[in-house]
Amino acid sequence: MIMRIHISPSFEDRIKRLMPHNDLGDRVVAIADFYRCHGRLPKRRGGEFNDALYWLKVSGQLKEPDRVMTTDKGLVKEYVKEHLGDEYNVPTMAILNTRAEARAFPYPDDCVIKPTHMSGETIMRTTGAPVDHARIDTWFETNYYRDKWGWREQNYKTLRPRVIVEPPIFGRRAADDYKVFCVLGAPKAIQVDLDRSTRHTRCLYTTAWDLLPYSLCYPMGRRVNKPKNLDEMLSVARRLASGFNFVRVDLYTDGQKVYVGELTHCHGNAQEHICPGERETAFAELLFGPGGFHRQLLARS
Repeated sequence: MIMRIHISPSFEDRIKRLMPHNDLGDRVVAIADFYRCHGRLPKRRGGEFNDALYWLKVSGQLKEPDRVMTTDKGLVKEYVKEHLGDEYNVPTMAILNTRAEARAFPYPDDCVIKPTHMSGETIMRTTGAPVDHARIDTWFETNYYRDKWGWREQNYKTLRPRVIVEPPIFGRRAADDYKVFCVLGAPKAIQVDLDRSTRHTRCLYTTAWDLLPYSLCYPMGRRVNKPKNLDEMLSVARRLASGFNFVRVDLYTDGQKVYVGELTHCHGNAQEHICPGERETAFAELLFGPGGFHRQLLARS
């Protein structure tokens, strides 16, 4: 009989504050996060999707220069330009290096404002709406590795706080967003998010656009049509993923033009559950094969 130990949020917060910001401290925080989220220790062989991400996170690979570079939303455009061509980058209107620059910048009436060194933060400005300068100020004070829930994703540790301003793509409407999970450079599955601002749902598809009977973190949403340029999208993902054993390549498309959004190296910090839960192993096998993730992700750990 296995005894489960309850880790309270307050106790976990104390662990995170006390642990040094080095490899050992990061490992302690990572295993505490994993246990709190999944109620068990990570498996090293034959595990599930989040086990693979956990071992990638603590392997030291997130500190590799290409992973750090492609985590930065400004620098990743150089990587895209080198591997694909600049036409796959969303145009850059400005890079703002300080809070003073961000305060003084004359933002276009319609634009997208994001921190280059964080994830999940975006301001969509439309028709000259007021710019939330107070929110942007906090971005310059945030180190995602240290501050954002204390997740300790090492690829964020050394990123310089900056703000990037981009034009809306495909008009003012939110662009369709496709996230391609790649293993050893090969696309394996595609995530599509729907209705983020209302009732967030999500679907997972194979690369042949077969809908999978489970979702990731959010309830399954409605089926969407296969993008007309899916082959090009998969080619883009394959070329960008060629240097990584695991990466998620985020793309925007209107069915004709493809833009690269970002590269994500540790999806959900190894905390997002497959739902229904009995499908956890199925998703891992789709990505890594029946033998699990050991060969693909742990060769250098």
